[in-house]
Parts: sequence; structure tokens; C-alpha cells
Amino acid sequence: MRDRFRRRLCVLVIGLLSSGLIAAAGAGPANAATGDLVGSVTFSQDCGSGLGVGITYDGASLWYSCYASSPDLLRADPTTGTVTASYNIEGGLGALAYDAVRNAIWAGPGGGSSNAIYLIPLDASHNVSSSAAAFTPTSFSGEPTLDDGLAYDGTNDSLYFSPDVATTISHYTTTGALFPDNGANWAGIKAGSTCYNSGLGLGGSDLYEGSDGCSHVYVATKTDPSTSTFDFSTLVAGDPNFRDEGLTCDPNTFASQGKQVMWSKEAYSPMRAHAFEIPAGSCGFGGLPAGGKGFLTGGGKLVTSGNPTATFGTELYCDSSVTPDNLQINWGHGQRFHLDKLTGASCSEDPSFSEGQPAAGFNTYKGTGTGKFDGVSGATAQWTLTDHGEPGSSDTASFTITDASGNVVLNVTGTLTGGNIQVHAAG
Repeated sequence: MRDRFRRRLCVLVIGLLSSGLIAAAGAGPANAATGDLVGSVTFSQDCGSGLGVGITYDGASLWYSCYASSPDLLRADPTTGTVTASYNIEGGLGALAYDAVRNAIWAGPGGGSSNAIYLIPLDASHNVSSSAAAFTPTSFSGEPTLDDGLAYDGTNDSLYFSPDVATTISHYTTTGALFPDNGANWAGIKAGSTCYNSGLGLGGSDLYEGSDGCSHVYVATKTDPSTSTFDFSTLVAGDPNFRDEGLTCDPNTFASQGKQVMWSKEAYSPMRAHAFEIPAGSCGFGGLPAGGKGFLTGGGKLVTSGNPTATFGTELYCDSSVTPDNLQINWGHGQRFHLDKLTGASCSEDPSFSEGQPAAGFNTYKGTGTGKFDGVSGATAQWTLTDHGEPGSSDTASFTITDASGNVVLNVTGTLTGGNIQVHAAG
């Protein structure tokens, strides 16, 4: 409440089922709880090696990896398991983690030609556009091996990493430097356990940790990864050989049932995954907090050739159902527009520039709305706002305002000559 008050005050100051095999939508228990099986999917294409541990969710599709075989990266429909694209990146990949900030996939080694963690950018349609080795974790040496735990944290641009049969969880920057909190003792999460960490899921403050072959997921805060706050079993009736490997958060696929899930990937053929219910708000996707891409604040001045100087202030949410939204624009000799209702919002990440830190998962906000022009209702507005990082000198704004009679009364586009636009992740 206090944070929202501060943001709004700042705005005012500035602005003036198939057998394939989904127990899909609608198939979960009526009174589901944490750890309940919500859905299952068997992918339409197996791995050539019969082994694949990685899984990640990009907001619409599941991606899974194959160990020591080609193709080694596949995209699939989460409700049918149908493979919609396949790629050969390295001749073998391990754990996967979608990065909503970059619209890319991080991939750990998995029997390919190197021990490097790869960055695999996607295009706007979520097809692989390129791939390159990013860094080699210091905990790897010698021959290529297998990573079965990888999670991206978009709030500080970092990676949690645990190779096969690990007893620690390493914490790296995306350039390969170790964080001061590196090396959490996973074994301490369940004293006396003979299980190893296998699979990591993160989207917010909770770090989900699978247990290699022991059919259990433990959940800790990312500030204390060795102390469990809650846990649940992943035993699956009718699938006695299922074992936890890769994990990935998914708040969307079962949203119509009011459920958010953690997918857990089976390592061996047939390639399959099970979705277990998790507490609402405990995990977003792409390394971002639950709720994903959040809101934009700020304001400034536009001075453009042939147009009156325009000043504006704003607080706008990516979800048009979240209120309040504020936009005030003043220009010329006392002309003004005040937003009454947001009618459309689109938040996206333009890969040609970055919003910097903290990462929000988007840097461009396109919106439409209705409001008052010079106090008269019936006016409409279209706008695009971009955050190019601090200090805001490269941020841009574009506004088109139409009065109630259909006349364009303001049409300006340019780089801010004063002020700052700031995007924020939800939460």
C-alpha cells in the first residue's frame, strides 16, 4: 500500500487431454492443494539418446532438451505434447531456463561438445534465432557432463545452477561471476537425506528445488536456499518410475481452473512431464515474479520541431484490469488530456535496447485509452513509451490525442528532453 501511494504521489508530482496425455484444462481435483497433480503431458517426439532432463516454459509453450543427441532442443504444446519446432544447438543440452527479459533460453550442458552454459535468443514468434556459449561454470572441469538444475532470476539478472548429483546450488551472474551468496548447501534442506538436488524453478522469491530420484520438491526462499519453507511429494499414481529432473513455473496453462503449476520433467523415455499445483503467486515464468510484466511510471518533457512542448506524467499497468491507471498530458497554451479509462495495453521487450536494472521483462509500453480533452469527455489517446535505462536521457514517448469530434489535437513523437520513464516488474 505504501509503495503504491509513493508511486502515485510521484506521478502527481511529475505529471501534473488427450492421451497425449494431458489431464488438461478441467481435469484436476475440485479441491486441489499444493502438490496435487493437475496435468500430465507426453511429448510427441522422444530424445535420440532416450535421456533428456531440461524443461522450461516461455509463457505459451514448453521447451525440453535432449542429452547427447540431435535435435537437442524442442518446443511443444503444453496441453497436447505436440512438438512444434526442434533445433540442434550443441549436440546435447541439459537444464533449461527461459529468460523473459531477453526473450531467450539459458541452457546447461548435457553431453554436447562443451561444458558451457548457452544463451539461445528467440524471435518475436519464439523461434530460435541464434545461439552462443555464454560462460563455463567453475564447478565443471574435464569432459562434458550433465547439468540438471538451472533457474533464471530476472530481478537481478542471475542464474542458479546445480549439476547432476549436486549437493550445492551455485549462484552466478549471467557473465559467469559468482555471487557472494554462492554455494548454498542443498543437503541441509532435508537433514539426513541421501537425495541430491535435481531441477530448479524460480519466478519471484521462492526457489523450487527438486530431489534427484526421490520424488519430492522442496521450496526455500532464494535468500536462504538451504532451509525449506514448504515441500510436496511428486509421486504419480500410474507412473511409478517417474523421477524429478528439470522444473519450470507455469502460471498460465491451467489459469482457467484458477491453478498455477510447477512442471517436473522425467529424464527417461518416453519424454513426459507432470504439472503439480503450487500456491498462487509463488512463481512467475521467465524469471519474473508472479504476474509477470508489471507497470510503468514516470514523466517528462517532449520538445519537437513544429509542435508545442508537451509534458506528461503517468502510472500505467500492463494488465488493463489492474487499476488505477493515470496519464496526464499538457501542451501549448493550457491544452490538456486526462486519461479516464485504459482500453488497451501491450508490454513488450524490444531486443535492440534494454531497460537496465532492475529488469522488468519489458521496455516498451503501447496503450490506448479514453478521457477528457480540455475537460470535455469523449477524447481518445494512443501512445508508446520506452525505457532505455537510467538516467532516462534516451527514453522516448509518442502521443496521438483525438478530441470527441475526431480531430487530432496532438501528435508528437520524440526523445525526452527532461524526465524519466521507468518500467517495473509486477510484485
